[in-house]
Amino acid sequence: NDGITPTVFNAPELLVYEQDRYTDWQEFAYGKTGAWTDANLNLVGGDASTTFRVGASLNNTKDITDYSGINRKVSANMSLSHSALSNKLKIQVSGSFNNAKNTMVRVGSIHMIAPNAPAIFNETGGLNFSEWGNTMTEFADLLRATELNNTGINASANVQYSPSSNFNIKINGGYGDMALKSRYKTPRTTFKLQQKPTAE
Repeated sequence: NDGITPTVFNAPELLVYEQDRYTDWQEFAYGKTGAWTDANLNLVGGDASTTFRVGASLNNTKDITDYSGINRKVSANMSLSHSALSNKLKIQVSGSFNNAKNTMVRVGSIHMIAPNAPAIFNETGGLNFSEWGNTMTEFADLLRATELNNTGINASANVQYSPSSNFNIKINGGYGDMALKSRYKTPRTTFKLQQKPTAE
């Protein structure tokens, strides 16, 4: 007892919330199953004049505090080498692609809520403003998603022709592109909309 007089503002769990209601908020926040997936595939082959390599990878991560969304990374790469005309002509080509997408929404500090607190959502899936009033900032983030999407593409080519041991002709080329997109979603259901008064 710290000597503070309970009020509806500092102790709603005593004076406002139903006393026979119980929700395990720690189970809600941390009761999910985390998962981690990492897959890689590589193929290498060729013959005396041509060699190639193709690879791909996939990574998915989900933490126990993730409420929704994905955290995914995918990549692919290839390389090719070829020689001809008694090894006078050499060609090398390579390329790569990678993408990282993150739309994770975390539960935050919900585990600190009183066990007899009202439900977060109402019957229609919106925030339960009717019981919580305006104090639903930490819950609103459960319905607001930030999408980060990072994509990179790289390619290069090299051609070399050597008609003699002391004379070479080389042509090099390359391409690179990187794009980062971000989007923040804020549904109307995360706001307490004021109802217009009806005429009597």
